[in-house]
Amino acid sequence: ASSSRVRPALPRVTSAPLETNRDAGSATGAGTETGGGSRNVMLATMPTTRSGKSVPVDAYDREGKRKLASGTLAAVDNQIDPGTGTVKLKAAFANRDGALFPNQFVNARVLLDVLPNVVLAPSEAIQRGPQGAFVYVVKPDGVAQMRRLELGPSDGGLVAVKQGLAPGEAVVVDGAEKLQDGAKVEPRERAPARTRS
Repeated sequence: ASSSRVRPALPRVTSAPLETNRDAGSATGAGTETGGGSRNVMLATMPTTRSGKSVPVDAYDREGKRKLASGTLAAVDNQIDPGTGTVKLKAAFANRDGALFPNQFVNARVLLDVLPNVVLAPSEAIQRGPQGAFVYVVKPDGVAQMRRLELGPSDGGLVAVKQGLAPGEAVVVDGAEKLQDGAKVEPRERAPARTRS
C-alpha cells in the first residue's frame, strides 16, 4: 500500500524588503491627507512662513505623475472649507517654460519637513485594527509575525515608520487579510520600496 502525505497549503504572500530612506521629504497634496490633514498643513507651514523661510511647492499634472513646475508658498488661508475639509494655499511659480496656464488644475505638493534616516513601508502593507496600525513581517524561517507600528507621514504610496520596523525586514504586501500571527507563509519577492531623494 502506498502512503501519501498531505501537506496543508501555505498562504502565498507577496513580501517587500524595507529600506532606510535618507532625508525623506514629507509632502502633502490633493487627497493625501486624511483626518484633519488641512489643519495639519496649515499648522505645519506657519512656523516656516513666519520665520521668513521659503516653503517649496511642486506642481504636478492632473494624474500627479509629471512635475510641471517648482515654486514657493506665498500665502496660507486661515480658514478651512467645512464642505471639503481643505485649506487654500497660494504659491508663486516662475513658469519660465510656460508649462502652467491660467485656471489649470494641478496637484500641489508642499514640502513640510525632512525626516532623516526613516524606514519606509509600502502603504498596502499597513493593516489597521482595534489597537492601531500593524504589518506582518516575514521572518527568515517563513513565519509571519504581526508587528504593531507607530506611523509617520505618507507620500506616494510609502509610509514613514517611526517605530516597529527595521531596514531590510520583509513585510507582507499582498494576502495579509488572510494571515494570522505565527502562520507559516510562502513569500514571493517584490522589488524593494523606492526611495525618495
